[in-house]
Amino acid sequence: MTEENRALGTPLGKHPTRVLFLGSGELGKEVTIELMRLGAWVCAADSYAGAPAQQVAHEYRVLDMANADQLRALFDEIQPDIIVPEVEAIATSELAAAAARGAQVVPSAEIAAICMDRERLRVLAHEELGLPTTPYRFAGSLEELREGAQIVGYPCVVKPIMSSSGHGQSVVRSADAIDAAWTEAQEGRRAHDEGDVSRVIVEALAPLDYELTVLTVSSSAGIVTCAPIGQRQESGDYRESWQPATFTPDVLEQAQHIARTAVEGLVAKAQASGEKGWGVFGVELFVLTDGNVLFNEVSPRPHDTGMVTMASQRLSEFALHARAILGLPIAQEHVALSIPEGTVAASHAIVVQGDGEAEFRNVAAALAEPGTDLRVFAKPEVHGHRRMAVALAVGAAGYALGRKKYPDRVIEVETAPKSGNAEVDALIREARGQLDQIAAANDAIADPALSRQIEDIEATCRLILQRLEEQPNMLSQLRTFLRYYLPATLKLLNARAALEAEVSAGQSADIAARIAKAVEQVQSAFHKQLDALNEFRFINLESEMDVLADMLKSDGLTAEPDAPAAKEAEAPQEDDPFASLFAKGEKK
Repeated sequence: MTEENRALGTPLGKHPTRVLFLGSGELGKEVTIELMRLGAWVCAADSYAGAPAQQVAHEYRVLDMANADQLRALFDEIQPDIIVPEVEAIATSELAAAAARGAQVVPSAEIAAICMDRERLRVLAHEELGLPTTPYRFAGSLEELREGAQIVGYPCVVKPIMSSSGHGQSVVRSADAIDAAWTEAQEGRRAHDEGDVSRVIVEALAPLDYELTVLTVSSSAGIVTCAPIGQRQESGDYRESWQPATFTPDVLEQAQHIARTAVEGLVAKAQASGEKGWGVFGVELFVLTDGNVLFNEVSPRPHDTGMVTMASQRLSEFALHARAILGLPIAQEHVALSIPEGTVAASHAIVVQGDGEAEFRNVAAALAEPGTDLRVFAKPEVHGHRRMAVALAVGAAGYALGRKKYPDRVIEVETAPKSGNAEVDALIREARGQLDQIAAANDAIADPALSRQIEDIEATCRLILQRLEEQPNMLSQLRTFLRYYLPATLKLLNARAALEAEVSAGQSADIAARIAKAVEQVQSAFHKQLDALNEFRFINLESEMDVLADMLKSDGLTAEPDAPAAKEAEAPQEDDPFASLFAKGEKK
């Protein structure tokens, strides 16, 4: 039996699959749950008792994981098959020793060491793999930092090479603040109590437009990437994320290439030393104002921004991580989005400020909203500020906002029509395709007034299609609209788009004016069609109300006097509201 198809034990069986977590936060908690679903036995270790993953694991331990002696004793006691580092403050030499003894370190001992060290990671990414990054320098003293900052220029960012989540990080806008940044890097980093001097990286502050995270999965089946995740941070720490993010096709191509190249490079190092390199990697990217994408960092584990995948994907990043480290193959279809087309999933970190235990109120009201969910991390206490939960939601509002703010970054995909009538659904799909082409033609037209009219035509047509999907019995009224007038409008606008260069040069003005007049007529006629459909809906409603009133009266359930006879509603007009608009050639 190959390692890729190894047998998975059960917790109480003779040959359990024993997994040891080094770090037991909220991310580790979710991975623990997923591993236990697949029959693994889990022990969760951390520097304090009551950490989130410890509360759900089979067993837990409390120790200083940066202490090599304590960590070695833990390995000897637990005898894990798989070791999963979840934090940076770990004695990496003991990880390498455990790997040499046959334990599977996730993703590997060398990868863990590289990704915990910003210097080694940056050298690998930029100098070995050729990935684009911001200009940077490393410094082991205040004087070296001053020199490095002068080289990369101000403003710049200073970070300790061995920290995470924004700890010890500073934005420096002038030379007179560089000394304070050095102090913050030494005292604010996660391992500040170790007593040594931390080297730092100083890098240029890029002209950032936005940030992306690309979750990249390495498994026995190879490497695949998830849909990029957008994010908002405060002081270097995650606050909100959403998936899918808004981006152009070019940004997507760059992001996927960088993420795959970075992970391929790390996995190659792991495999060269006889390790697997399996698991989820959170690749952090900068998207600049000019559209270029830069590599920032990579986390060799599920990423905090990836908590949104609990709402957006059938297999969350935690489920993917669990499967990958157990040797199960992950293909591209395993990382696909599961939310309805045209919607977006979002996560919002709930950060609590204060001292003592946290309580959560109004949970019922929050979860009453459709498409919402909540994960309470169950951390025992807060001292200062701490991320204590995450709220999740799925809906169309965020997607619409992103489309409005970043219209050039969104590719809109409509949900499949579901009228219950196969012919109607086919016609709606065809019409939506024509509307997409109308929108593309509009993109080529510079005249703002004409462009607004075309946008209105598109919006009106989509409402017409929505009415048809809701009431497929309206098809008889819309056959001519669908088979002739909409395609004719598309042909008209394609012709106008093709003339754009000539119109801009002051040529073909007469043809352009005639087309503009026709567009105005189309706009008016399509509005009339929509009004007719809305009237038809109300006529049907009035008929139902009349039937209801008659039944109530016949059953003696109303004492109201007979009302005056209402004027009989006229049947909807079959006459074509566009009759005067187009020449009536042969209709499709």
